[in-house]
Amino acid sequence: GSSATGSTMRSVSFLLFMAPVATASPVMAGFGSGMTAPTDTDILEKLQSLYAEKLRPLEKKSRYNEMAEPALSDAWFEAKPMVLLIGQYSVGKTSFINYLLGRGFAGSRVGPEMTTDRFVAVMYGDAEKTTPGNALTSQPDTPFHSLKKYGTNFLNRLEAAALPSPILKRVTLVDSPGVLSGEKQRDRGYDYNGVVTWFAQHSDRILLLFDAYKLDLSDEFKDVMKLIQAYDKKVRVVLNKADGVSPQDLMRVYGALMWNVGGVIPSAEVPRVYIGSFWDRPWQNTGMLDLMEAEENDLIEDLVTMPQNNVMNKINEIARRARVVEAHTHLLAHLRAKVVAKWYGKREEQARLCTPEGLLAAYEQVQREHDLSRGDFPLPSRMASVLRAYDFTDFYKPSVERSKKLKALRELTECDIPELITRLHSVQKRRQASKASIVEGFRPLRNVRPPPPDHLFEKKLERQAGVAQPSVLRAMRASPWAQPSSHISSPAAALRRGELSAAEAAPEAAPEAAPEAA
Repeated sequence: GSSATGSTMRSVSFLLFMAPVATASPVMAGFGSGMTAPTDTDILEKLQSLYAEKLRPLEKKSRYNEMAEPALSDAWFEAKPMVLLIGQYSVGKTSFINYLLGRGFAGSRVGPEMTTDRFVAVMYGDAEKTTPGNALTSQPDTPFHSLKKYGTNFLNRLEAAALPSPILKRVTLVDSPGVLSGEKQRDRGYDYNGVVTWFAQHSDRILLLFDAYKLDLSDEFKDVMKLIQAYDKKVRVVLNKADGVSPQDLMRVYGALMWNVGGVIPSAEVPRVYIGSFWDRPWQNTGMLDLMEAEENDLIEDLVTMPQNNVMNKINEIARRARVVEAHTHLLAHLRAKVVAKWYGKREEQARLCTPEGLLAAYEQVQREHDLSRGDFPLPSRMASVLRAYDFTDFYKPSVERSKKLKALRELTECDIPELITRLHSVQKRRQASKASIVEGFRPLRNVRPPPPDHLFEKKLERQAGVAQPSVLRAMRASPWAQPSSHISSPAAALRRGELSAAEAAPEAAPEAAPEAA
């Protein structure tokens, strides 16, 4: 009897140990990064404790959270990577998300007119449900909590849609309203540019979608693109509906797109451009089919491997934030000293410093005294407008406490963060040694289009192994199911399709087939 009782108790203990523990509230379901390895979780927990111990106290005392960026919540460290989709209306943002999911999500509509009038965070959930914006931002432990500052008009146009989809286990997709022209864009009833800036700052990837038929950029869309210029490392460009034009016209469209984007976002590096048609519709022009299939595969791989880079991106963000907070703290101490040093005329001195010219002179002096980088200071025009609301004599003055906080901040940037990066590199090396391809499980389901050809994936594996590949044109011509455009027809092409025998295709096919055989 006692042995049976002991066996029963051990079974009950085992079941209790194995039972899942529900730690997330209903609104938080789908936010946590469940795909990170335990070693990654350890590094994130250490990074979170370092931020709370060495950086956040100085942010609060120096009023950085009031003047620049809100404090990072605990949910930020646990959240999945976020992908923001931006584009003019009817470029295919919602269709793109539906294609990745293999289905529509709650509230999604597709049409030639503007069908999306709100920001929708599409995330993973065991059951399909929708959470309105007011409820979504009401909990302080969610990544979207700080969005409540944009007011009720915006929160009424914000929601989260949860549904079970494999790719949502790795990323959260954010659909945005199409950028309009003229007064319609300016009369949205909330600070649209401020909201876009918030999402760009908190996103790990920003996809700029363009329609191959509509490359003209409105002034309002140019303004939005300038807002994300500071986050150009996150930006990827998607040229959608590319199968609607012939291969020759597609090259012209690509050139025009690069010209337009380069004129708005000047950058030394050209952003990665993915060319394709991201919806489950029949292919129209198939002359560049292999190219578009390969581009789609690369884009899916970029999205589903983002969790593997999530920890490094968060470390990079904390390092950037630490440098900016240090420059901010020294700047405010310098401005305070300038005003306090005046026996009279303090108000006039503060007004002089609250100008772009006065701040530029202050930047140069603080940069020299503390060996800081000019790039860690904010734009003078923006900072001047923020400082006008404050009394400089109330700023955080030099003290023993302030010196200890700055010393801890330097330890964070010079010792703690390099140590975390070293640990992360060792984790990534171990993972790389036994890594298998994960893209296959997240490839969009197709009901209308045929599946991608196997030879594309074989070439991908060969490229990863360092095997030289033929040109895109050579690969496209070798495809067993890519059909030539309607205006191209030759005996050699018919020979490849099996419509003619070698004797019927001679003599034209022989010279063309020879390089392929070689």
